[in-house]
Amino acid sequence: MPRWFTDDEIEFVRTEYPYRSAGEIAAALGRPNPKSIRNLAARLGVRKERPWTTEERRVLAYQYGHAELEWLCRRLGRSRHAVMHEVRRLGLQRTHRWTPEDDAILHRELPTDDLPRVARMIGVSCYAVLGRAQRIGISERRIPTEHPWRSD
Repeated sequence: MPRWFTDDEIEFVRTEYPYRSAGEIAAALGRPNPKSIRNLAARLGVRKERPWTTEERRVLAYQYGHAELEWLCRRLGRSRHAVMHEVRRLGLQRTHRWTPEDDAILHRELPTDDLPRVARMIGVSCYAVLGRAQRIGISERRIPTEHPWRSD
C-alpha cells in the first residue's frame, strides 16, 4: 500500500468508500484532493455498493434529454459522474420528444417570429426547429430568418 496513507486511513477508506463520496472522505481525513481517495479505493478494490435498479434505469431512460441533469441527479440520488457513466453505458442520447404543443408553437410562431427565439421557447436548437418544421410541412419560405449557419 502507498506509504502516504496511514493504516488507519486505509481502513477508513476501505469501510467508508462504499457509502460516502470521495470528497467527504477526503475532508474527513484532511486531504485536499478527493482523487487520491478514489485512486486508493481502486487500488484496494473497493467499489460503491449501490447498483442501479431497474426503476432508476427506467427513470433515467425516460427523463434524460427532457429534464435538467442536476434535477435528474437529485431525483436519482446519484452524482453527476454516476449518472453520466450510466447514460453512456446505456447508450442514451439527449433527444427532444416533439409534442402537439410544440408543433402548435411552430405553426403559430415560426412564420412570424425569429427562429432562435422559437428554438429557445421549445428548448431545442435552431437546427432541430428547421428539421421538425420540414417534417410537419412548414415551408422554409415561411421562415423569416436566415439559416443559422449562414453569415450573409
